[in-house]
Amino acid sequence: MDECSFAFTAAQLSSFSPATAFSTPLESSLSLTLILSTLCFIISTVSSNYSQVDKIWSITPILYAFLPLLHSPPTTRSVIMALLPLIWGSRLTWNFNRRGGYHFPRFWEGEEDYRWPLLREGVVPYLTCLDRPLPWFVFNLTFISFYQVREDGRTRRSPVTS
Repeated sequence: MDECSFAFTAAQLSSFSPATAFSTPLESSLSLTLILSTLCFIISTVSSNYSQVDKIWSITPILYAFLPLLHSPPTTRSVIMALLPLIWGSRLTWNFNRRGGYHFPRFWEGEEDYRWPLLREGVVPYLTCLDRPLPWFVFNLTFISFYQVREDGRTRRSPVTS
C-alpha cells in the first residue's frame, strides 16, 4: 500500500475512538473549539440569530475540563478539577434555561443579545461598516463565532444570566 493511501481496514475503523483521535488534550481542545465555532457560525448565519455562543458559554468549560481525563488515567485531583466546572456550569446552565435562554426543539431560537442589532444597524460609532453584509459576515465569523467560543468560560457573561 503506498504512503498516500486513505484506505482503512475494518479493524482500523472498529478500533477508532474519539478519545484517542488526538494525542494530547491541547489537540482535543483545539478541535473542540473549531467544531463548536463552526457550528455557532453556521447556525447563526442560517437563523440570523447571532447569540448562539450565549447558549453554549456555560456548557463548553465543562467539556474542556473533562478533556484531560480522556487522555490520561484519572487522579483524585483531575477528577475534582473536572467536577468543579461541572457543578458551576450546571448552575449557570440551569439559570440560563430558567430565564428563557434555551428553546427546544428549536434550539436556535430565543432572545438575541441586544448589542448585535445595534451593530448591524450601524449605530455604534467606529463600527458603522457592520451595517453591510460582508463586514457583518466577517465579524460574525471572526469575533462572534470564533473569538467568543474560544473565550467561553474565561470572562464572558451572558446578558440573560448577568
